[in-house]
Amino acid sequence: MAATRAGAALLALLAAAAALCALPAAAHSHDAACGHHHPDVEAASLRLLGQRLALLALREGPAAASAAAEAAARYAAAAPGGGAAAAERLRQLLAAQAAAGPAAEEALARLAAFAATGAGAPRRLAQSGPTSAPIRIKTEFQLSKAPDAAARLIRDSIVPTAVAALAKYVRVKRGGPAGPPAKPFNGRQSCLAEAPATPPNPEKDGYDLLLYVTADGSRCFDGMIAMSAACDVDPATGRPVIGSLNICPQSLPTTSRGQVLDSVVHEAVHVLGFSPSHYPDWRGADGQRYAQPVVYNGRAPFLATPKVAAEARRQFGCATAPGAPLETEGMGMSSLAHWEYRNTQHELMTAARPLDRQRAVMSRLTLAALEDSGWYDPDYSQAADLEWGQGAGCDFILSTCKDFADRNPGQDLYCPQGADNAARCSAGARLWGQCRSSGFTDGCLIVAREAPDAAGAGGAASDFSGNFICLPPAGGGGGGQSGAAAVLDAATQALLPRLGASGTAPDDRCFNLGAPGGGGGASTLCAAGGDCVGARAMCFRAACSGGKLSVEFQAGGGGAKTALECPTGTTLNLGAALTGRYASGQLQCPDNARTCRGLSCGACDPAGGFCSFATGQCSCWVERTGGGCSGKVA
Repeated sequence: MAATRAGAALLALLAAAAALCALPAAAHSHDAACGHHHPDVEAASLRLLGQRLALLALREGPAAASAAAEAAARYAAAAPGGGAAAAERLRQLLAAQAAAGPAAEEALARLAAFAATGAGAPRRLAQSGPTSAPIRIKTEFQLSKAPDAAARLIRDSIVPTAVAALAKYVRVKRGGPAGPPAKPFNGRQSCLAEAPATPPNPEKDGYDLLLYVTADGSRCFDGMIAMSAACDVDPATGRPVIGSLNICPQSLPTTSRGQVLDSVVHEAVHVLGFSPSHYPDWRGADGQRYAQPVVYNGRAPFLATPKVAAEARRQFGCATAPGAPLETEGMGMSSLAHWEYRNTQHELMTAARPLDRQRAVMSRLTLAALEDSGWYDPDYSQAADLEWGQGAGCDFILSTCKDFADRNPGQDLYCPQGADNAARCSAGARLWGQCRSSGFTDGCLIVAREAPDAAGAGGAASDFSGNFICLPPAGGGGGGQSGAAAVLDAATQALLPRLGASGTAPDDRCFNLGAPGGGGGASTLCAAGGDCVGARAMCFRAACSGGKLSVEFQAGGGGAKTALECPTGTTLNLGAALTGRYASGQLQCPDNARTCRGLSCGACDPAGGFCSFATGQCSCWVERTGGGCSGKVA
């Protein structure tokens, strides 16, 4: 009976994902660089679902599989975003494969092959005394549909670096013999790749994961960088052993190398098992599946496995957090397959690129999820700081952004309601941007920047840095829906030297400007003589001494600098403090402790990482390592 309940629980979570797949497609595919919402990915996930049903039927009988399918359909009907249509769709999908047809035949062959090894019943990792070893990933390239230059870049640089990055983060747990996986290809489903002449057998051939790499642009939606799917799993443990990765060649000329690499590693993590189609196979230290890996707080889902819950409580400073919040927006399998976007900006496993278009980081949250799968041992020392939301408290993840902002008036994670397209400093005072929302922000306004222009200075297509430049280039502050009034135009750029402002040095920080007298009117910064900048934020050189923040103002023509202390929560009246240089201007001082931590790292290679304002230590991009992020993984 317990096994039947486990089977029902296994199918129920998959049903929730399938129910969400039935929702109407949201109109924000340009944000979703991840392709986990692609129909082909859904098809591959459902194929694995059919195999699991067949295995359940063979182990416990057709009645158990039928009961599990019905339980899954009921769950789909009741789950947030579900309903009768979703339940019926799922019921049809499962009925076509449960305990009969090709999936059952493959499962039977799989179990027979396993039994032939003399290993007896399928092993549990905890029983077989798994050993942790470096992960072995074999790549097989199928790049005939890509232009030659793109194929070379994918084969010689992007994918090898991504594979090396994964090896930096995790080791794989290996138990006893598993037997060969089922043939992952048939006439109906190619799992994003071409069927090989000889069925692969990862364990026999000496690797832990076989990854087929394609570059078929015809599969890609607008704005997509890559997509992936797990094609087959170890029949005993559920760990994915064959996967497919499709890189969109048309994205390469216009996307920075760093963001392409982040996307490829993101997709590879999905293949490793970070997906709702795999959560039901995740196992704890006792080798048993989790009874409820995903829990709901109202309508909000949380990944509630042990390590993830502990890391979420540490990350957000919330002792009562049920786990880490999961995404519900997006199309298809994107839901529940990523961390909640508005709570985890810059984390590698969100569903879309950060709104400020900076690079993403592999944080302890994602490593905890991989550890909770039961299949991997992560190296937490390689995790980067997730600055966003660190220590923000329970309201940040359990309430709406409006309620969080109302209860925390000094917060800088979200823009004020009604501030659409207003210029504002990002959290931690690192960047100038504009308040925007997207299809993933639940209506919250977050400081945004446009992606670097590959045709511009430096060529984004060869850039691995985080692009931490406080001010955007002239004419490139945002554009798009905001129009010319919200762009940092050339006229404003020309005024910067007269204003003593900066914007391109590593130690530049952003300062919000207040209205005169602290009222609600326009915020302006005016040089003596009357030239004004009608912006709400500006960048200046910053320095710290003894934990106290000072703002440095460079005189026009390269004259002497003037430094003013800027204590937390105070406002500098530049017209009074620097008479003769400013006619008016109210500079709001950010949190000194946090800003100074972000200026304290010393030797931190800007091409390799960033100085975290959460810890004051270097945090590395996925392809870098070492104390100053100067080492390369490949």
